[in-house]
Amino acid sequence: MFVKKLGVVFSFLFLFGAVFFVGTSLASDGTLIDENLKENNENEGVEVLEEHEEEPSSNNQLDKDVLVKELGVKDQEHYFKEDGTLVVYDKQNDGDIGIMCGSYSPCLRSEFTVTDGPNTSYGSWQDGVEGTGSSTNSSLSLSTSVGVSNNYSGSLSGTVSGLSASVGFNVNYSTNVTASYTTDLSPGQTKVIQYRGIFDRYNVTERRYSNDQLIATNYLTASQYSHLGYRAITR
Repeated sequence: MFVKKLGVVFSFLFLFGAVFFVGTSLASDGTLIDENLKENNENEGVEVLEEHEEEPSSNNQLDKDVLVKELGVKDQEHYFKEDGTLVVYDKQNDGDIGIMCGSYSPCLRSEFTVTDGPNTSYGSWQDGVEGTGSSTNSSLSLSTSVGVSNNYSGSLSGTVSGLSASVGFNVNYSTNVTASYTTDLSPGQTKVIQYRGIFDRYNVTERRYSNDQLIATNYLTASQYSHLGYRAITR
């Protein structure tokens, strides 16, 4: 069996990193696109022979009060409303004085409300390995370490830690996972194994206040990495 890697290892890792490690830019650049758009745009000129998804991971969503402490929101005045909205003031406590609000010292705060989710979203397909079958039946395998990350998109007026606490996960978290998949090859058949990241996506509304005056409303998307998907294609 003849198997060729698509580019050298360093080029491969750079390409995948450009998709998964850019954090906020990943979502802002449109790599987390709607499933229907994904199918329409990425299947042109491609014959999909098989497709598989890993079992979704049990995402480590933390209790929001615990996450508040881990992310440093504890150093700011904050509280949760009955509907789950997280209110975070920009100004930190000063001993026992607390926050002093007034015309000469306005209080800036953000109120984060999760309005929808989790919904499944998909990263772009990436080429992993290509191979052509020998004279007898054979197989083609992909096994490599890749980087994945949570991320968010949209204009944020408050803190990233406040956004993270509202959805229950660190939106800047990143890690490495192993992409592993095997497909059968018939004699003379050429296949490409591709992979992509699959995410749990939440919609969040941030309302920004100066004292009690609403000064901005921001709509954000926060995505938590879940697992990888694979497919074998011919072009």
